[in-house]
Amino acid sequence: MKWPGRLEILQDRPLVLMDGAHNPEAAKGLAAALFQKYPRKKWIVLNGFLKDKDYVSFAKILAPYTDLSIVTEPVNDRAEQGQPVFKAWEKAGTRSIWINDWRKALELALEKAVLSSRLGLLITGSLYLLGDCRRHLVGTKGLERI
Repeated sequence: MKWPGRLEILQDRPLVLMDGAHNPEAAKGLAAALFQKYPRKKWIVLNGFLKDKDYVSFAKILAPYTDLSIVTEPVNDRAEQGQPVFKAWEKAGTRSIWINDWRKALELALEKAVLSSRLGLLITGSLYLLGDCRRHLVGTKGLERI
């Protein structure tokens, strides 16, 4: 079975991975998978959340694997504003940037990921954000059969 948005690799150089984790339990699973599959990598984490998600715990769980958090706002009426998410990452001890526009946030994340082979780009948080980023990067490639 193929599950788009679940540890899905969109490209290899730089490594761009997306995962639809958006709660603490899923973040724990994601952290374990990242450590197992990519033990030497640090991540630029492009993320945005809906208002009803526990992004504070999420940031604490992923902080040890994160070089930089780039916070954006998913295009959805229930999207959480970027400032509280940004503050959660900062409180978790992670350098963070807040960019409202997800396209600009994605562009910056890709630029930063290219700078070092030890860095990968992880897109996570909201499934709405994942969908927009996936369509922008690869369209519907690979979704013919799920």
